[in-house]
Amino acid sequence: MTAPTDRDPGLLIHAYVDGELDPAHALEFERQLAADPALAAQRDRIEALRRVIGERLSPPPLPLALARRVEASVLGSRASVSSIPS
Repeated sequence: MTAPTDRDPGLLIHAYVDGELDPAHALEFERQLAADPALAAQRDRIEALRRVIGERLSPPPLPLALARRVEASVLGSRASVSSIPS
């Protein structure tokens, strides 16, 4: 989470939509949204675009080498947990 360095709502809106604002700044920004219908409409457009992108584009495939590393890591952690005496 980051604290905004610029108070321009047009710049902060993307950080807000992405969940990158800390709770205090997110609350402050939500107050701005409530007071500014144009800003709230812009937020709605950005969120709608994100939904459409998520619905229509499939995520890129996970590289095989990365998938194997993750699998090995998960299996390794399970082995560590199962080897702990009860």
